[in-house]
Amino acid sequence: MKDTYKTLMGELEICPMGHAGVFFHINDLNIYVDSYSETTDYSAMPKADILLITHEHFDHLDKIAVSCVLTTETKVISTQAVADEMDVDTVLSNGDKTTAHGIEITAVPA
Repeated sequence: MKDTYKTLMGELEICPMGHAGVFFHINDLNIYVDSYSETTDYSAMPKADILLITHEHFDHLDKIAVSCVLTTETKVISTQAVADEMDVDTVLSNGDKTTAHGIEITAVPA
């Protein structure tokens, strides 16, 4: 199931991937959040341009799912706790902002 929305950046597709996982596609960019291999087979999914991991719990930092979508070009954005377990390009704390491929990302408390 996916939803499609018109935005100022173009058409945005949003696909829930089970549990906390979400896949976004906009302007030929593939963005994953909290990919979890127990709910979705990521092996056939497109590779990630941006990978967001909200925290280090196994169902959010799933190394099987990550290995399926990660490339050397993927921008990985996460917390320090995740960076302690894997390579991360940008570490954010609550309130921090960054931009990846023209997409502004803000870390918020949850």
